[in-house]
Amino acid sequence: MRWNLAGSHYASALTQPDDPAGREKRAAALRQAIAPLDESTDEAKQLSEARELRRLIDGELARRGRR
Repeated sequence: MRWNLAGSHYASALTQPDDPAGREKRAAALRQAIAPLDESTDEAKQLSEARELRRLIDGELARRGRR
């Protein structure tokens, strides 16, 4: 499932250190996490797991000021 890949990227983003290099890696991982969700079918996007993961990723991006 695509949200498994997205979830892996999201988890990777959360483990990055809070230094300049880590912040860049975190932003890149979050962008990678969004890609499989965006490429999902409309039906898959409606699944609660996919919607919740997208909410978490969007929240983290907003918190970091990156999109």
